[in-house]
Amino acid sequence: MRARDPAEGFGVIAFQRFAAAMVIAAVAVTAASAARDVSADSAEILAEAEETYARALDLPERDARIAQCERAAALYRRLVEIPIENADLYTNLGNAALQAERLGEAVLAYKSALARDPDHARARQNLAHARTLLPEWIPSAREGTVLDTFFFWHKTLSRSERGALAALAFFAAALLAAGAIAWRRAVLRNLAWLPGVVWAALLASLLFESRTAGESAVVISEARGHAADSANAPGVFPEPLPAGAEVTVLERRGPWARIRLADGARDAWVAIDSLGFPPKH
Repeated sequence: MRARDPAEGFGVIAFQRFAAAMVIAAVAVTAASAARDVSADSAEILAEAEETYARALDLPERDARIAQCERAAALYRRLVEIPIENADLYTNLGNAALQAERLGEAVLAYKSALARDPDHARARQNLAHARTLLPEWIPSAREGTVLDTFFFWHKTLSRSERGALAALAFFAAALLAAGAIAWRRAVLRNLAWLPGVVWAALLASLLFESRTAGESAVVISEARGHAADSANAPGVFPEPLPAGAEVTVLERRGPWARIRLADGARDAWVAIDSLGFPPKH
């Protein structure tokens, strides 16, 4: 029987310590994410928002109802800005905004809810209803692709958390691969595949998010689309873009943004302050 090399024992101990550190890091990330949802102040704001919205729906006078729904939406918005990553909360914000006749904000809120929970039935149903309120010439945004479904999990972690975990996974894969080469251990080489796959998935998630980072929607009543980044440039569309029209921002230039409609065939320049963007995750 071959005598054990002291370096091999050291390598096993180092690996065990690294594995323990990985577990501790993962638990810390999960705990930090959960902690954001726990706050006495947030609970009070949420209760006030729900009460305000419920009271608004019972008001027969339109202007009073809209004013109360706007107040409820403002309260929900405060929770979103904390931030609290909860699909129900974004759906409630969308409902209040929709009743306040703020179609653009409602669309963005529903899409934010679905970004966090692609199977959220209320958000999907209400977004579909909001889209029916747009003129027929506005193309409907496409539903999620296979990639959207595959990467649904990446919304449970922030971009910085995914970046940190990707770095840890890469380091673990590199450490195991180096150990396999130094000590000629096939088991270490095989183990290196696991953190390697995790690293690749997290990296793909970050790249996938960058691809959809330009999603936006018109949030003012009318946004005129121009052929160039100038108010004097000729119009592109027969009518101004209405609130709630979903677009992708392709380029920003000063106070202007070049946007593309959901059909992917029509581009225009609009004032950037006419657009709203989903809250950062």
